[in-house]
Amino acid sequence: MKLFSKYGFLFLIFFSGNSLWAVNPLKEYWVTPEEYQLKYKSFNLKTSDGYKIKTWYIQAPDSISKKINIIVSYGNMGNMSNWLNLAASLTKEGFNVWLYDYRGFGESSDFKMNPNQLYYPEFLLDLTAVVDMSKKTNPNYKTCLMGMSTGSIISMMYLQKNQKNINYYIGE
Repeated sequence: MKLFSKYGFLFLIFFSGNSLWAVNPLKEYWVTPEEYQLKYKSFNLKTSDGYKIKTWYIQAPDSISKKINIIVSYGNMGNMSNWLNLAASLTKEGFNVWLYDYRGFGESSDFKMNPNQLYYPEFLLDLTAVVDMSKKTNPNYKTCLMGMSTGSIISMMYLQKNQKNINYYIGE
């Protein structure tokens, strides 16, 4: 009983907060590329199963371009606006950055989700649409997948089937 009273509160917090690991999308952008003064294009891509995926293609200045597209697949919460600081840093180093929202996130198509599920295999179709567009936009550029949390799962799923399409992978 003494052990429970000492650690019971931590136990209760840990197991009552399991929804922290669930998917938690945000629909509204709290910041946009304009506010970072980034050169970008916005795309609404169609996935193979008909969903709209909102994408920002942020371009590095031509004078320092490394001719590498980095496609950022983020975790299970927020939206792509959370990653604009990273995109700004990468473009200053000469990388083009593709940010996108999974279905159900940001301005991408709505998607019914279970609040206790961490990721959906359909997110792979979202990433595939972005990779295809990045290859179409810059056919001679190398491609890097950067995955964080849930994004690393999706990126690894992509790599299992399409390894020849990707030159680099950064995972966290």
